Amino acid sequence: MKSFGALSAGLISRTLMMVAVATAILGGSGPAKANPSYVGMNIPWLVGGSTGMNYGHDFKSGSYDATFAHRVLDDLKNHQQNMCRVWLFEGMQGLNVTGSYINSVDSTFLNNVDNFVAYANGDGIDVEVVCFNYLDIAGNPSMITNSTNQTSMVNACKAVASKLGGNHRNYQMDLCNEGNLAITNGITWTNFHNFIYNACQACHSVSSAWMTMSDQNSADFSSGNFYNTVGGVGCDFYEFHQYAYSASLLSSVPDGKKIELGEYGPPANGSGQNLDSGNYTDWSNVINSFQNAVAGNANYYSLMAWCYFPDGELYQLTDGNFNWNTPGWTAQWWGQHYGY
Repeated sequence: MKSFGALSAGLISRTLMMVAVATAILGGSGPAKANPSYVGMNIPWLVGGSTGMNYGHDFKSGSYDATFAHRVLDDLKNHQQNMCRVWLFEGMQGLNVTGSYINSVDSTFLNNVDNFVAYANGDGIDVEVVCFNYLDIAGNPSMITNSTNQTSMVNACKAVASKLGGNHRNYQMDLCNEGNLAITNGITWTNFHNFIYNACQACHSVSSAWMTMSDQNSADFSSGNFYNTVGGVGCDFYEFHQYAYSASLLSSVPDGKKIELGEYGPPANGSGQNLDSGNYTDWSNVINSFQNAVAGNANYYSLMAWCYFPDGELYQLTDGNFNWNTPGWTAQWWGQHYGY
């Protein structure tokens, strides 16, 4: 458990208040301290302190605001979170591209990513970097169906792994966010099998960081989809996403590797969605459901809530100005009570 010694008096006061509230919600007792090792949040955007749907624009030249990014990380640290998840190539940002072929990753972009991860590590926070997103691949299938273009995707991932691994950062990599949703427009699981295998091999040649591809459908892990075509080809762990009022988790994977709940939150268009109406109880109950489920499952090592900043879907745990709402304080309570 992290010490409160470095926290301000004001933060201690708010923390104690939050613990009292969450303890009442949870019935008094904290979770077992064995699982998970990492508790954190998704940070989909950082651009200049702004909020909005700006995935992947965080680290490109002229956009990265290190002072603001460091303030975000300090805020997570002070709220007992020790992991975060950020997007890199969303909208093909940071990439020098000709058609569907990636020529290189911008050096300033890589330096900015390294700055973020280094500062996070100094705050005791590990970072998951998300390389590609399914929307970009589904919208441009030849990126992955054409072998030459696919190799350029692999090389882009390797460039990130080389930069961070060479500087010995604590991080892990999601090679494609929710890749299962890109199985469309002629793209097959075999395409992803090849990409994941080659990307894992390439990244592991320059870094010891864990690699995976996140999946939104729990059935893929036990069917002939994700596991039989992606499992066993170099993934170090498996990442699962779920949005529901109560947790119904993937319990295990066939090869026994660890599982991360990389995104969780209330479902779309439900009463737990509209936090602007002050409906914080539902959201807090969602957090408690998922945290309790993961705390009782030794196959899980990490979970990250969606999300730190407002995203237009109203799943936020802060107001965008470093003010945490009740569900955010509930998430902190869980962070305090895990044994890391």
